[in-house]
Amino acid sequence: GELQRARQRDERLAYLRPRPGLVPHQRRTTAMDKFSAILKDILAPFMQDTYYHAFVVPIESQLGGDRKKLSEYKKRVGDEPVDLEMIVKKLDALQIHSVQGFLELMERLERNCHRYCDEKYVHLPTIATQLVSEVRKAVEQRRAELEQL
Repeated sequence: GELQRARQRDERLAYLRPRPGLVPHQRRTTAMDKFSAILKDILAPFMQDTYYHAFVVPIESQLGGDRKKLSEYKKRVGDEPVDLEMIVKKLDALQIHSVQGFLELMERLERNCHRYCDEKYVHLPTIATQLVSEVRKAVEQRRAELEQL
């Protein structure tokens, strides 16, 4: 039940935990690496907050592998699902090159939620909008740091 879901969630978020034996001077050194690390730092608290749990993992996981629901999702949203884990993977792979690109992914997450959930899961679009708003605020708080890179 609830404990098992919590354990599974902890396992999915394991990559956010500091790795043993990694000292700060061995961490990423390029500007892009630092840029990505800052954005991951911004996302980390949201990924760990159960209030935003619906946006952490891929939609396939959220729908429990239900092909009918997944097909309906793709009809309403298209083939561009976004979740926080996917954004972190893109950051790890250095595939996000600007604050604008990062925020566009966050906005797509919100837009997808509104397209799919407005009628089915009426509370989620509000939470998605709040998530994007909070991430934007966090980005603004660190904008100077991001622009120095």
